[in-house]
Amino acid sequence: MTELNQLISYLLRTTVGFDYLTNTLTNKPQGDVTFPPYNIVKKGDETSIIVALAGYAPSDIEVVVNESNLLINSLPGTGKSEDEGLYLHRGIAKRQFRLGFTLGRYVEVKEASFVNGILSVKLTQVIPEEKKPKQITIISG
Repeated sequence: MTELNQLISYLLRTTVGFDYLTNTLTNKPQGDVTFPPYNIVKKGDETSIIVALAGYAPSDIEVVVNESNLLINSLPGTGKSEDEGLYLHRGIAKRQFRLGFTLGRYVEVKEASFVNGILSVKLTQVIPEEKKPKQITIISG
């Protein structure tokens, strides 16, 4: 059952727009570590994916949306420099990464910003007018 919980947890962490499912999962798998670290935060109607990218520049990162998939990754050559010198301790990892998220129905990427080593991708759910609930007038007779 632990493997199933790990799979469900992974799917919920990488799927944005399915908030009703996240309330059903209470057990988190042990030792589940990802790089780079990220948070998914919901404020009102807006959801943000916040990724900690200390040491990266905006030109090192690519944010791509393809249908219902959001991909955040580092560009080739990231983390390689000839003038770096000898590290006595390397606590800030600047390596290539790839984060993928499946977006829920009608979820759109609103904007992406990079400030002080933090990438913030804002998402919003835009429901078409024809899919929104409608009040039907009752005609009496």
